[in-house]
Amino acid sequence: MLNDENFNRSFVSPILPSEAAGRTSHLKKRKILVLGSPGVGKSAMIMRFKDDIFLDYYDPTIQTTYKKVLPFNNESIELELLDIDGQTEYTIFSFSKFSFGIHGYILSYSIENRQSFELLKIIHSKLIALVGRDVPKILVANKCDLNNKRKISAEEGKALSKTINCPYIEVSAKSSDNINKMFHLMLVEIKKYENNVDFKGLTCKKLFEFFVRNESCLIKLFYVLMALNIVRKK
Repeated sequence: MLNDENFNRSFVSPILPSEAAGRTSHLKKRKILVLGSPGVGKSAMIMRFKDDIFLDYYDPTIQTTYKKVLPFNNESIELELLDIDGQTEYTIFSFSKFSFGIHGYILSYSIENRQSFELLKIIHSKLIALVGRDVPKILVANKCDLNNKRKISAEEGKALSKTINCPYIEVSAKSSDNINKMFHLMLVEIKKYENNVDFKGLTCKKLFEFFVRNESCLIKLFYVLMALNIVRKK
């Protein structure tokens, strides 16, 4: 059975800063936005993944971007992880300016905080109003190490994931359980979206947003249009 410790060895291979500096210019980049109410552990999850450290204090985040290079499907991916201020009823639109150019969304709540779970439903509804239902996303229940203080059952989490049509995973930034699997799952969803997008059903706006999120596809489209233009001139 593949446990998280073995998964970490196979999924995340260390890359020295000097090596990464020379390679990031031609790497495939994927930008991920982490959403959730204040205190659910968004920064802690990112820092556990990036540097394998645990932040045991709460420091309200304004906006921070983290980067990590990792192997995925026989290629290296540069993940850009965007951690913005915790969303509340009054700052629910604070991530609207970050909605453009994002490849995937991590919707997070804490299993011992009922309010964070309920607020996430509002965050999700605002998100799909901004970018559409078909965006790659996953539902993440953090702090599974606090099972004795659990307020939201796994069944509730799975039911919500079914409602919003995305995978569900429980993690712990403190114990590092499933943290690497979480980001792997996010990349899987992004890959599925890129492979299965239905161009016929896209509006001009959605089509443009898709190509902006996927630079390689934009380059391919450019060459196709050039070829069509050459053929038409002949």
